[in-house]
Amino acid sequence: FKKSFVFPLTKIKREKSSCPTCHICNKNCPQGIGIDEYDTVNHIDCTLCSDCVYACPIKETLYIKKNARVTRWIAPVATVFLIVVGLTA
Repeated sequence: FKKSFVFPLTKIKREKSSCPTCHICNKNCPQGIGIDEYDTVNHIDCTLCSDCVYACPIKETLYIKKNARVTRWIAPVATVFLIVVGLTA
């Protein structure tokens, strides 16, 4: 019910194979999200503060996954859009 499928474009991803059962990520999440329940954290309350990523004792178990197909086009499209809006205004 509380899932965001599109936004944000970057999400926190969890590797199940290297994830211990320590639940440190859950304890450090300021939003109270059960990080260990997700493969990709798409909870609507996730603000991408990355406290869970830094708290995880095993490197690269939690990491921020970027949607490269979309994020590489955001800056050029936004620039063109702002130029067009500026010229029409």
